[in-house]
Amino acid sequence: MSRGATAVVAVAFAASALSVALAGRPSPTLSDPATRSRAVAVSAATLSCPGSPTNRQTGSVFAAAPGMSTEAGSRETGDVKVVRLSPDKQTPIGRLRSRGSTTLPLPPDRMPLSIMGTGGLAAGMTGAEWSHPRAGASGLAATWCQAPAVDWWFNGVRSAVGSTSRLFLSNPTAGVVVVDLAFYGGTGAAGVAGPRGIALAPQSSRSFDISRFAPGLEAGTIRVHAAQGRIVAAVHSSRTVGLRTRGAEWIPAAETPSGDVVVNAALSGAAHCCTVSVTNPGRREALVQLTVLDADGEFAPVGLTNMRIAPETVRTVDLGKVTNGSSAAVHLSSTVPVTASTETDARGVGGDFAVVSTSRGLDDPAVVPVIDGSRLSLSFTNAERATAVVTIAAVDGHGSAVSKQDVNVEGRKVTSWRLRRGSGAAYVVVSVRLGQTLHAVADYVGRAGVSALPVLSGTYTVTRPSVTPVL
Repeated sequence: MSRGATAVVAVAFAASALSVALAGRPSPTLSDPATRSRAVAVSAATLSCPGSPTNRQTGSVFAAAPGMSTEAGSRETGDVKVVRLSPDKQTPIGRLRSRGSTTLPLPPDRMPLSIMGTGGLAAGMTGAEWSHPRAGASGLAATWCQAPAVDWWFNGVRSAVGSTSRLFLSNPTAGVVVVDLAFYGGTGAAGVAGPRGIALAPQSSRSFDISRFAPGLEAGTIRVHAAQGRIVAAVHSSRTVGLRTRGAEWIPAAETPSGDVVVNAALSGAAHCCTVSVTNPGRREALVQLTVLDADGEFAPVGLTNMRIAPETVRTVDLGKVTNGSSAAVHLSSTVPVTASTETDARGVGGDFAVVSTSRGLDDPAVVPVIDGSRLSLSFTNAERATAVVTIAAVDGHGSAVSKQDVNVEGRKVTSWRLRRGSGAAYVVVSVRLGQTLHAVADYVGRAGVSALPVLSGTYTVTRPSVTPVL
């Protein structure tokens, strides 16, 4: 072997030994705590509101910035703007510079809206809108302004004679979104292979009459899937008698189908409570066990202990005689993933109706708006055995608490709470103790009609992922 070759081998051996020695030492960069996953406060958020469904509607948009601090007098810095959804730069129609809320009239041009928060006011930022028909017709309808997502499910949708339902799609992102739709009805899939490839440009919106794709639906289910990007979807449904609206509602978005489903408590004291719609969107038959939870506990209605639901089919069940007008929730256990909703016919309030569906359990504080002219009550469903404790704080428009109360929610029961009249609250903040799971719905009853909003946790933190540097 030549000297040069010997030198090369020696250098290679030394380099190999050095690399082994270095490999045995912990990397100071990789062990740095700053590179580990951790939760940080949200610093920017965007929500989208569908806007007024028709030019015969009047209504309001609500934006709240509850902030993360619980200390009296503390002030978060940031900015919350309410603007029209448009690619052009828009002058804000409303703004928050500090913790609190604002309520504004919906624009007469029916444009969808965006609520954008930055800084400390983005954490927990919440938006909602509500509307009702003009000229004394009934139909209070409320919905959340929400962040974009890939999948949306809506249950209890009608497109039969006497009902009009519209699907609203909003793209508040900077990229093109492509959407596929699927419909499920009582006689099987109404359009699973239906409209696909619906494109939405950035900062734009579209709406469709659902009867265009799936006519004759009775308590049907719609799935909105973003094949590209993320979308915000909403469904507005109204009932008519002649030319006059007799009931309207924004159908609440449901959780992804599951084998264990809790449907929020239906409106209490109504003329008819309630019709349950259970949808099996899969390709295998579902065997479903149904139980009812109310203020007295949980029970299994006779004849509904073993429900069979064909693939891609909706089945409806009347629970009117079982619930006797009480605020009752439904718990479903299924052999395959299902989704469900209940509809309450509130004939005593101008012929209006309310729809409730499944919603995610509360894990962070939730903001619930107060609607002028309507009585606000909250119904909590505890599907677990242990008692849970929920804290409810009534807050004025400046972000200051005017009252605070702890409510015990016993296991396997529904517990209701009502906001005191004249409280001066612009919204309430609902918090559940760590490790406990509750589902909740906000009910609004007034001269304009009735409406129901699932109580949804705000987004206060995001997880910053760990970073592995490339050496």
